[in-house]
Amino acid sequence: MKIYMKVLFTSKQSDRLHVDQIFKSNGVNQTPSDSLPRYASQMNSLDYQVDILYNPDVFARISQELRAIGILNVTCSYRFEYEEKDYHEAPFFLISGIGNNPDVYLEDQGAEFETEIVCDNCRLYRKKVVSPLVIDTSYLEEYDMVHVDHEHFVISERLLSRFKDWGIEGYETHPVLHKGSDEDRQPAYQLVPSQQLSPWSAKNPKLEFVGARKCPRCDRRGYLEYPVYYEDSLLQGQFGDFVSTQEEVVAGNRLIRLPLLSSQLRDRLIAEGITSDVRAPEQYGERDWKLDPIVVVSSVQKKTHFD
Repeated sequence: MKIYMKVLFTSKQSDRLHVDQIFKSNGVNQTPSDSLPRYASQMNSLDYQVDILYNPDVFARISQELRAIGILNVTCSYRFEYEEKDYHEAPFFLISGIGNNPDVYLEDQGAEFETEIVCDNCRLYRKKVVSPLVIDTSYLEEYDMVHVDHEHFVISERLLSRFKDWGIEGYETHPVLHKGSDEDRQPAYQLVPSQQLSPWSAKNPKLEFVGARKCPRCDRRGYLEYPVYYEDSLLQGQFGDFVSTQEEVVAGNRLIRLPLLSSQLRDRLIAEGITSDVRAPEQYGERDWKLDPIVVVSSVQKKTHFD
């Protein structure tokens, strides 16, 4: 498994030689985006999207050298590249998405909840739902699962029936209320993992979002804690097919726990045609589940399996 930093910026055509020299001096081969300019103002500019293996020191040095020639808008995003053995060895997979269709991402329309302020400075909070979720359940006629408020999974009755037939374990269900006409109502159930995995490994990355707002008090914002690393010795217990992380991550202005499912359930979902075996962004369709393997590190040798 490899983590890449994608260096993003725009430069003048006249700076191209200097930019090339900066990257080459830092051991990086690069080319600017070859997309055609859409406006006349873009004729004299180049858009760069340069992948470098994760190395904050190299990124900082490149950014500093680019600023020295007047390129100030340097930022970065992250890309994760998994290998075949990562998919083969991982006992659990993070549920990172359930389709690139906006219809499967809904907002709650009436549930009661309690909030707990975690940081008085940045107002980061934790949200607990204390009544049934309320959504337009008609979406469950077409889709097996929807994601509510970027935190809660709601499944159809037919998917729940298949889980029972397959002997899937490690979850609870709660009824979901319908908002809309009675004739469109569909049976819907909130799916809640009933177990948490062991704590993350100390090797778990904390990737900085360049330019993102940070909080000096809680130091929780502005970071991507992904992918998740686990010590192999702590994954030997009896876990169900659905679990969540013990740790909470920042999602917008609140803290949530990440959901995971077992490799056995992933294999079954693929075999039954509920999702494709998605391993790259270009493969991700409107009904596909994006399932990313956890990274297992050795508690004996203290090395990752990709070191």
